[in-house]
Amino acid sequence: MKSVFKRMFIFVLSLLMIATTVGCNASQKNWGKLSQEEKIDTVLQSFERMKNGEIHIVNTMNAEKVSPKEGESPIWKYELEFTGTFELRPDHIVGKYLFDGKVSDYYCDRMCVYEKKETEAQWTTRRVDIVHYKQPMGIHQDAILYLQTIKDQLKLSEEDDTVTVHYEADDLEFLDANSDRLTGSTLNIYSFAKGDKSGKLTIDLTISKDDCTPVSVTITGQGNNDYYKNRDFVSKTTFSKVNSGIHVDVPSGIENPIYD
Repeated sequence: MKSVFKRMFIFVLSLLMIATTVGCNASQKNWGKLSQEEKIDTVLQSFERMKNGEIHIVNTMNAEKVSPKEGESPIWKYELEFTGTFELRPDHIVGKYLFDGKVSDYYCDRMCVYEKKETEAQWTTRRVDIVHYKQPMGIHQDAILYLQTIKDQLKLSEEDDTVTVHYEADDLEFLDANSDRLTGSTLNIYSFAKGDKSGKLTIDLTISKDDCTPVSVTITGQGNNDYYKNRDFVSKTTFSKVNSGIHVDVPSGIENPIYD
């Protein structure tokens, strides 16, 4: 029941638009005069108001197998890189991802995911439950809306040119219920389960002090279960040309895809 409640809690948040009073006219901000809460508001609003741009995602994961088979490497490694452009509300993301030495074309909207090998013409497609949580966009709006409700739990750090909001969670039941919403935006295969022996998730949201636009999202996950120990996942998303008016066109050839 508790797990269901937490699922519903995040889902309801996705339907809410939370109004805040701090604007994002960053060029006129005197960051030294803002309170910590105002700075956190500004960071979260910057991501909430993101409309389009270019995106680059690099994912890595390492883990030790608890009981590797004879002759099998005890270390499991995973690397994925995605480069593309995005347009939100309505959502369209197009790009290429590199995995296991192979490059694939990728496109998704709110309904379906389309993929094909770079060297081939035929697209494949699939529908996924809550497909919008699997879009490679760095951070989902549902996650931003959730963070806006727990601002007192967030930490803040600053560099000369950037401001970063830090979130951390180790409640395995909560992470199990909301892994897709919190990490699905990375094209990841990392997830939590309430039966895990341990687990922790961190999210760092960074914006530019100069123009108040998103700069990067870093998501990390650590955990141990019956199959893998010392699981270490890192996803680094960097943004460019945010809210510059980029338009994403539907790729040609996806009109008659093969369904997986």
